Amino acid sequence: MCASEIGALDVCRTLLSKGAEPDRRTANGTTALYMAAQNGHVDVVRLLLDSGADVNTAPDNGATPLIVASLYGYSEIVSLMTDRGADTDLHDSHGSTALIMASQNGYSDAVRVLLNKGAAADLKDNNGATALILAAQEGHAGIVKLLLDHGAKVDLQTANGNSGLVLAALKGNSDIVSMLLDHGAQVDLQTSTGATALFAAASRGHCQMVNMLLECGADPLITDKQGRSAFYYTKDYNVKAMLTAHSNK
Repeated sequence: MCASEIGALDVCRTLLSKGAEPDRRTANGTTALYMAAQNGHVDVVRLLLDSGADVNTAPDNGATPLIVASLYGYSEIVSLMTDRGADTDLHDSHGSTALIMASQNGYSDAVRVLLNKGAAADLKDNNGATALILAAQEGHAGIVKLLLDHGAKVDLQTANGNSGLVLAALKGNSDIVSMLLDHGAQVDLQTSTGATALFAAASRGHCQMVNMLLECGADPLITDKQGRSAFYYTKDYNVKAMLTAHSNK
């Protein structure tokens, strides 16, 4: 196990030749393949797979070797394991798939491999977040584009109703907001509290973002479940002026 963790290829080869079991597990279910994948040792991963290691065996946390390789962006290992039959859509105990992990952490090469191998774009984690929602939240515009190009649904929402558009607007990421709107995102889609992307942008004082949303048809008069509009949630004078001007149209 330790040899796999540190990438000691010759030691691993010797141990396997002497009868070491490639799928032997630790107390928490970790395998040599998992450790090699986690640490980016592609040659050790290949050796273990050639020796019959089960590519989908996961420790107690449910994270397969593919998931952990995707978490750290080891695209060569991701490609190797998917070629050897790794299931792209298995999830860990938090509901995260390999695609969700790679998307959230900004590893576009791993995302591309997974999508090209047929990974489902719209699977949700335990919080209801998809790969697209998390990529939009983290500002990974290139990955958002990849996911959209592979048919990711643009208006899916988390358990509390956040969409990729709302989260990108909250961060003031105009490139992602523009991309999502171009792909048909509903500009006034409301969260579980009744907030919209306009609320999110206004609350953070993102003047350019507020203007973009208004020009794309966002309704400044929509109220949340407390009966308050976006105007209530901003302290920015320029944002207040824009919202007032559009409210009077």
